[in-house]
Amino acid sequence: MNPIHFDIQREILDLRKVVRDRSDRTRQPTPAEELKSIDMQVCVRSRSLFSRFADAALWPGVDEATIKAVRYALRAALNCLNSDKERADEKCLEAVQNRLDAFEEFITNDLPKVVRASPAPLSAISHAD
Repeated sequence: MNPIHFDIQREILDLRKVVRDRSDRTRQPTPAEELKSIDMQVCVRSRSLFSRFADAALWPGVDEATIKAVRYALRAALNCLNSDKERADEKCLEAVQNRLDAFEEFITNDLPKVVRASPAPLSAISHAD
């Protein structure tokens, strides 16, 4: 794994931690203010992960495993909020959905351009799960 991907891995772990916390809170009575705060953390962490991935993609070496890990983490964040939709913050839910959509668009439309322009093409990148 390219060293830059350690930053992505750290972002994934941070997002997973917040998602796990949010999931745990849905199993117990939790004040709405506390849930909203956690939802905001899910939103912010998903944005941070997407931004870190986009920055890293500018370097040669973004591999299929990294793409899949980022996709999985973003989907887990969205699924976490969707699983408790009636109590989830609507704006956070919408923002995480938009982030996942932007990620998919980025790897479909923009990443191939970056890959072709890099000195070491990554022709093995698959967009399928």
